[in-house]
Amino acid sequence: MKLNNFSELDHIHIYSNSNDLPKEVALLQASSAKKLLEKSIDAEIVSEFSHTQNSNGKGSSIIICGILQNGSVIESDALGEKSLSAVKVGELVAKKFLEEFSSQSPVDSHLGDQLLPFLAVANGTSEIIVTKLTQHMLSSIKVIEAFLPAKIQVIGELGEKATIVVQGIGLKL
Repeated sequence: MKLNNFSELDHIHIYSNSNDLPKEVALLQASSAKKLLEKSIDAEIVSEFSHTQNSNGKGSSIIICGILQNGSVIESDALGEKSLSAVKVGELVAKKFLEEFSSQSPVDSHLGDQLLPFLAVANGTSEIIVTKLTQHMLSSIKVIEAFLPAKIQVIGELGEKATIVVQGIGLKL
């Protein structure tokens, strides 16, 4: 698998949710995120919100997904906090998204470590370019190398954009 080509942004989808809080919380999170994104990115931005009463837990969340023309998805998310206003939560997640998106990499820092085990058991050489090399990715690589004879090469530094090349073992079930 090769995920090493960044393509143009097709559109952005914002999903905001509140449970057992005023529905305005979800609305404010989404609108503040959208407002900040519109200042920096020229793309269609669709926002959706949901509100649930009498749920099993009280809180809010927001997810921003940037869908690239090649099908890749750059994502950021946040949970609401008592110490932060809904507007601040929306702005925070939008800033995180812009940071991920600005690296112009097809794999975000959250997806990178999740792909590694699959690439290690796949057949052949895979290459991904991640928005930011995380400690979690480096830990995943160490665990994979401890259990499998896969060869993994990292080109880049912690906290920076990086290329990860994996020679998979071609596991057959």
